[in-house]
Amino acid sequence: MIASLFTLYASFFGALTQAALTSKETSLLTSSTPLTSSTQTTTNNSRVLFMVPPLTGHINPTIAVGQALLARGVEVWWVGHQGALSRSLPQALTEGAHVWPLDEALNETQLGRLHEGRDARGVAAFQFLWEGVFLPLAEGTLKGCLEAIEALKPALCVVDQQNLAGALACELTHTPWLTSSTTSVGVINALEGLPQAESWLQERLNESLTRLSLPHLIGQSLSELTLSQRGVMIFSSERLSATLQPKGSFPAHYHFVGPALKGVRASIDFPWSRLIKGRHKVFMSLGTLNAERGARLYREALEAFADNAYQLCLVAPPELLPPEHTWPSHLITAPRLPQLELLAHMSVVITHAGHNTTCESLAHGLPLLALPIKDDQPLVAEQVKRVGAGLRLPFGRVRAAKMRRAVDRLIGEPQFKEAAHLVQREFEALGDGGEGAARLIIAELQQV
Repeated sequence: MIASLFTLYASFFGALTQAALTSKETSLLTSSTPLTSSTQTTTNNSRVLFMVPPLTGHINPTIAVGQALLARGVEVWWVGHQGALSRSLPQALTEGAHVWPLDEALNETQLGRLHEGRDARGVAAFQFLWEGVFLPLAEGTLKGCLEAIEALKPALCVVDQQNLAGALACELTHTPWLTSSTTSVGVINALEGLPQAESWLQERLNESLTRLSLPHLIGQSLSELTLSQRGVMIFSSERLSATLQPKGSFPAHYHFVGPALKGVRASIDFPWSRLIKGRHKVFMSLGTLNAERGARLYREALEAFADNAYQLCLVAPPELLPPEHTWPSHLITAPRLPQLELLAHMSVVITHAGHNTTCESLAHGLPLLALPIKDDQPLVAEQVKRVGAGLRLPFGRVRAAKMRRAVDRLIGEPQFKEAAHLVQREFEALGDGGEGAARLIIAELQQV
């Protein structure tokens, strides 16, 4: 459990590194000219700000919510890092999206530190993440978040749980805000029973608050600062989330809205005619940030499914695969595949246990073979295992024969699909997460 804890608190480290390393690329999104305090002096009762960190998995759910709000006539802005937003927003929004760009706040020295800390594990990763990344990011972006709120005068902000600066800015300006929790792991108390780790984090947080000249907040915990008492929107179901909740229940202001699956997404070409009718199909993806670590696993997968009993749809960079002439004839592979559309044709999903892929698969009633690599993935994989909707194997020790046996079990033993269908029905009862979150936001706008 302690290993999983520190893996959790290395959560989003790879994603943040990737965002930082690509932060200087040319923006694909034309930034709206920021309003100044002289042009906007009163609160706009239909303006909502999404305050997001530079993490793709945290931006994407807000896109679905944003589209639902735009359809209801709400003015929507994203406050965040230009590089990360430009890669995400244009894929879903062609008009109506406004961006208030923050300074990247990661200079060359800090980028070097990110490189140095990428391979940190255990206690070192936990400490590096907070001392070297999350808290400096909050300190570096608080001013920009305050400026955005002062200029735009929103009626409401929706702040990602990992965006400490956004939460602080809302509290300091008395701006109503809700928390967006894009992974259910984010709302459990993973430090419960680990007083030394909790004490260490509190000390580092207090130091940051001191540097930010916020002594009146010293002593408040991270969850007290980042989880809004007005409401927390969680893109999962309560039962799935509660599998790792020590107390087994959540406060009344926690709203489980389910995964955000609707909305416009990028169009990705796919050879649909190559899908073999009447054959079980396996979808495999290790996520956009873990691909380079998957070279060995890709080779194992090609060996596991070489006999054509199953058709494998594999998301992988071609340069990490063996020579093409060695590929099974039934293999479909590309660096990007239309995941949501493909899941409707699949029997099993092999995944790194990223929260979005996991919930999208369960929303289609698909059992999973979880191969967690880092970040919150071990705990997401454990959630899947505890509800009986899949199997979990160690990423670094999986071989072809073991992978094949696991998939055989997931397809041949009905209890896995039955458990996945139960989660699917729970998600269906909640409705789409984007629409559900939008309804909560609209309800809040009517009260502020």
